[in-house]
Amino acid sequence: MKNSIYGIIIIMLLGLFVHQFTPWWSIVIVAAIVGGIFNEHAGQSFLFGFIGVFLLWGIAAYQMDVGNESILSTRIGEIFGANMVLATALLGGLAGGMGALTGTLGQRIFK
Repeated sequence: MKNSIYGIIIIMLLGLFVHQFTPWWSIVIVAAIVGGIFNEHAGQSFLFGFIGVFLLWGIAAYQMDVGNESILSTRIGEIFGANMVLATALLGGLAGGMGALTGTLGQRIFK
């Protein structure tokens, strides 16, 4: 459990740093590296990858949404019938969870 909290924090900090210089999918690589290093159970690994990226992308999407007074997200939300900040966080969380799971299971191959 303690490692999971550290994993979430590390994914968020490294993801925040890496996103400044690389494309969106780089968070999957960050989560895979952290998942391989911490080597938790598969379910725990997916969960800390999911939570780390969910929080990172959710906070970033919320800040951008508030910055433009929710104009774009409201219009797109009406078209799709969804909260775009939550949808962004969920998609990011799934990508991060799958990345951490891949890192954990990939690390087990080499043991």
